[in-house]
Amino acid sequence: MEAGLIEAHGMTRARVYMLSARVYAETGDRSGYVRQVGFDAIQQEQMIIKFAEAHGQITRREAMESCQIDPNKAKRLLKTLVSHGKIFMHGLRKNTVYTRKP
Repeated sequence: MEAGLIEAHGMTRARVYMLSARVYAETGDRSGYVRQVGFDAIQQEQMIIKFAEAHGQITRREAMESCQIDPNKAKRLLKTLVSHGKIFMHGLRKNTVYTRKP
């Protein structure tokens, strides 16, 4: 990381490492970095939706573990999916679950 070859994304157990933009630029694959970083959000949305379809529901903790993201990012991601009508929220606080169909 100090040499600028890799970047850390996420926090604590959800932390992942990937090659930096500089590495992609030096190898001539500048769009590779964007593909790597950009698809994360789309993939995470799809993973949450697929999990909810497969298991009937998903909790914030399950979203965190499935996507390897921190609690705040999971909360924001679930809130975004709810606001776009892709999943539905049931319950409050610790009892909240998200489903694919109302």
